[in-house]
Amino acid sequence: MDNAEHISQDFEVATARAFFAPENFGFEKHGIGWKKDIPDVGVTVFTPLDWEHAHLLTNLKDGRTGSALELASQQQEEVFGMENHRDLMPPYLISNIAKTGGSAFVAYTEKEGFTDEGWLGFGFVFGGKNKSLESTFLGVRKKNRSKNSIGFHIRLLQSHHALENGATRIEWMQGPLRGEIAHLSISKLGGVASTFTVDKYRDMKYKLYGPGTTDRITIEWNLLSPRTHQKITNITQGVSQGLTLKDIQALPVATGSNVNQIEADGPPTVLYEIPANADELEDAVKLAWRDEMRTVFGLLMDAEYVKSPCSSKNDPALVQKIATSGAYRISDFVGDFSEGERRNFYVLTRK
Repeated sequence: MDNAEHISQDFEVATARAFFAPENFGFEKHGIGWKKDIPDVGVTVFTPLDWEHAHLLTNLKDGRTGSALELASQQQEEVFGMENHRDLMPPYLISNIAKTGGSAFVAYTEKEGFTDEGWLGFGFVFGGKNKSLESTFLGVRKKNRSKNSIGFHIRLLQSHHALENGATRIEWMQGPLRGEIAHLSISKLGGVASTFTVDKYRDMKYKLYGPGTTDRITIEWNLLSPRTHQKITNITQGVSQGLTLKDIQALPVATGSNVNQIEADGPPTVLYEIPANADELEDAVKLAWRDEMRTVFGLLMDAEYVKSPCSSKNDPALVQKIATSGAYRISDFVGDFSEGERRNFYVLTRK
């Protein structure tokens, strides 16, 4: 890197640090964390956890007492509905996140504290490589989802923490059938997605996602990007809530039956519709939608899946991850109402 490039990158980092300063979003410093008065919730505290919080005792569910790290682990079960405790991130692992260069943020009401009654959400981000961090879990208590912006605020503070520790991007995988998650990650935060992964966790069972739905898209959140800053500014200042159905009405919609023709025609922008509310779908309908999405995203996007030759029995060295290239990436998301019914669309643009 020559001197001019180095100066330019330093300027981008300084600009991003200034933009993501928590004070810009109404946060007030509180111990090692931050607090903010959130409508319909009250004063809310956001703080990172570390190994020392194994020594802070609090109220767990079922009236038990345990450490703050145990409570952070229990929250995953309530939010995601894991059917097997092996799928939970245990307290000892949460206690080591900070050492990787990441953060383990939790949110709770100042009135009730970080207890089973007062917790609101959590977000765990591990250190990575090439100045990129890897987010593993972001969860919000059911009664606070989609209305109090708890997840949005956690992401803002994670970005501040990442930049202060030398990272410039955060990536995470998410279930592509859930519109409220796509709205947060793409419409509000400005993330994009280039990669579609088939059956990432195979037999991991989440009640939140339903059966057979561990396909994932990888969100890439560039903290230096002016587009990221503009998206967040539009949301926080009430300038715009994102694209509307009117904005996209003339664009082609990809389906399992026409995706080959769309790929051949190569339009600059294409849509893919997902359910208005995946939780309301029957399991058979959800699986059928997943299968169509595999067809569409598997062709249009970069995709990865696992191939296990017959000869690989009991030999992990022979298991292969296959990667294919696609011409499109998810660049935006539209969630809007038409005749009283919600419609959700991914917006894919050519790279």
